[in-house]
Amino acid sequence: MSRGAAQRLLVFLPPQGSLHEGGTLGSLSAATVVAYAGIDAASQRQRSAGDAPLTLVPQAVSVDLLFDVSDLFTALLDVPQMTEGRLRQALPGLIEEQLLTDAADCHLAHRLEGPGGNLMRVAVAAIDRDTLTHALQAAREAQLLLRSAYSSLYSIPAPSAGTLSIRLSRGRGTVRTAEHSGFAFDLDGKAPVALSIAVQQLKIRRIHAFGRDARKLVPFVAPLGVKLLYTKRDFDAASITGALNMLQGPFALAGSLGMPTMAAMMGSRRLKPLLAWAAASLAVFVLGLNAVRFKLESETRAVRSSMQMAFRSAFPSEAAVDPVVQAQRHLRELR
Repeated sequence: MSRGAAQRLLVFLPPQGSLHEGGTLGSLSAATVVAYAGIDAASQRQRSAGDAPLTLVPQAVSVDLLFDVSDLFTALLDVPQMTEGRLRQALPGLIEEQLLTDAADCHLAHRLEGPGGNLMRVAVAAIDRDTLTHALQAAREAQLLLRSAYSSLYSIPAPSAGTLSIRLSRGRGTVRTAEHSGFAFDLDGKAPVALSIAVQQLKIRRIHAFGRDARKLVPFVAPLGVKLLYTKRDFDAASITGALNMLQGPFALAGSLGMPTMAAMMGSRRLKPLLAWAAASLAVFVLGLNAVRFKLESETRAVRSSMQMAFRSAFPSEAAVDPVVQAQRHLRELR
């Protein structure tokens, strides 16, 4: 596995339902095997992709966590005009009927998409709070410098001009049916019903295939009567720019200027050598200050001793309490 550092690394997390520990449903950990792919600083050329435990993924300046579509709910809502504070309070009730779990157990993120007449359009995402917490904890244990976390559906383009995008990797397929919606499926020998419905409703003529297992879509696509277009890319770098970041509110990892927090930077494997050199330099600086202090104290003691000796030689019958003050007094008396 290549350990070359990428500018940005995308880590595709497995679905929560596929994690098992001792025959029971488990949670993500630093030892969980994940899929990854990196891109360069210009977000154009993609670096090598592969699979590895979370602790062994290649180094990168920043890391994005991509959750499976089944673990992260996304939608685009048209809601009445309201303030930001009232919107945050209203969101749980607006999406509760669409969630498979209680909205009170979920962490919500949102983004205003612009006005829609008398309404305003809001992109909203929800994820189980424990799922997100375990993922972030695993990323910290793996010493990854997180940039954002969002749904894997944003790794492929939204449908347009009769073209639907599908990403297939590690036997798991991701389909994006709209700007903020999609679904996932497992390869089980036949095309999923949801894919057939999406092709019919969206009047799809072409399917743009992403991912390492893109060619395995041939048996799924042939019965649908659409053309399959292959790509050597594991994801679409332009599509992730519109992702709805889940790291908001209590889970925010960045400051107001979008810079990583100091705690996140301290956990970065890339910055650890620099921090070690900084600590060594600070130790040398402290030792140098102590050496200068000891030297100055020694010189001070020598000056005081010479002053006392000079006073005793000039006034042998008087005890030296404060030689400077006493010498000045005698000098005034002599004058």
